[in-house]
Amino acid sequence: GEQLDLLSQAGVSPHSVDIEMLALANAWEAGQSGKEGGVVALIHIGGRATLLDFVQGNKLRFAREIPVGGTAFTLAVSQGLKVDLAEAERIKCRPGERAQEVRAALQPSWDDWLNRCRTSFDFFENQHGVRVERIALSGGASRMAGFKEWVKEASGFPAELWSAGGQEDPALNVAVG
Repeated sequence: GEQLDLLSQAGVSPHSVDIEMLALANAWEAGQSGKEGGVVALIHIGGRATLLDFVQGNKLRFAREIPVGGTAFTLAVSQGLKVDLAEAERIKCRPGERAQEVRAALQPSWDDWLNRCRTSFDFFENQHGVRVERIALSGGASRMAGFKEWVKEASGFPAELWSAGGQEDPALNVAVG
């Protein structure tokens, strides 16, 4: 649809277009990351949404999109700290002495995001009869100050940032896939 139109306007004729969730799983599979047997939840927090892929070894078992992403977190900081969006984006990633204020502003959005993720985790585990063992975080919002630690604490799962294809930026995992 919209992506194909943009590619056509740019003079590109793709042979195939992978949806984002498959691209994320492809990026995971292509790395050393997919060599283990346990279930890993790939959580990619983009601007408008979060992609959730549950992978076991090299197999994508279940995928879901959650309509909460980094933009919601930036808006929460902007409103909570009464700053513009550009400043909120900067503070969200490097809060410095405003860390407590930022955390308080983010808490309602984080709780909403976490509850939506938990629903997907519960559904996956009930449907497939297997437990998630760890979380691999990516996407631009994964770089928020304290986010990885908050996810670990809130979920009880080991959680790490991951970057695909030898690049350093976890925001590019879907593009690499």
